[in-house]
Amino acid sequence: MSYKDKLKKIISELTNQLEGLNQAEIKLKDNKSTYSDSYYKESLTKISRSKQDLKSATQSKYNDYSKELNNDINKWATPKGSDLDEEDLKLLSGYITLTQDEVTALGVKHQAKNTMIRAIKEYANKNEMYFAVTTGEDSMRESQQLIDSHFKRAMNNLDSYSFKVLQDDTTVDELTSAFDLLEQDTN
Repeated sequence: MSYKDKLKKIISELTNQLEGLNQAEIKLKDNKSTYSDSYYKESLTKISRSKQDLKSATQSKYNDYSKELNNDINKWATPKGSDLDEEDLKLLSGYITLTQDEVTALGVKHQAKNTMIRAIKEYANKNEMYFAVTTGEDSMRESQQLIDSHFKRAMNNLDSYSFKVLQDDTTVDELTSAFDLLEQDTN
């Protein structure tokens, strides 16, 4: 299962279970007059406790998700000889000096190959060139931090904007698109 789908599943399960608890709370409040005070308060407390338990369980699932994602990013970012393009490495070997545009074009060409990007960056640094192409690892780490931030705020306030962001499939697709490199690497 992709990281996009795993995140959507965590949020969907939370949303569905939370909706059930919210409906139970609304029903309880609507029928307050038919219950004794002690039953009513006890029932509200149970619902509140269930919401806290749900948040804790969801946080645990997310922590596992985040740890697995981080491990896979680390594995993906480990230098690999298979990421190197021998022909393009010849261009970086110093026989000719590439222009800024040529270095950038190589960076764009090899953006999904972390090790090749490192070689191009080293060439650019040695030749005092600006190299603005980010690695797949950079993109994945940035996406992971953004998702972590939204998740933390969502768990602090289930009515927050961050929770709405995580419930939106299109936004989750955008936030997790950098992780597609992990799936590509396994194919």
